[in-house]
Amino acid sequence: MQLLGQFKLGEGRAPVRAVSETSVPARSPARALGQKLAGAFGGAKTADGWSEF
Repeated sequence: MQLLGQFKLGEGRAPVRAVSETSVPARSPARALGQKLAGAFGGAKTADGWSEF
């Protein structure tokens, strides 16, 4: 519990806004980083004969 007590959980939240017809989703920095890393290591290239489970 001491570790959890170090985090500020209830303060500094972003205000909630209603979605309008002109709203555009925010780009995810985590997804952008994942795509950048995938591109550095071959991205969508897979080994011959590989299939999903």
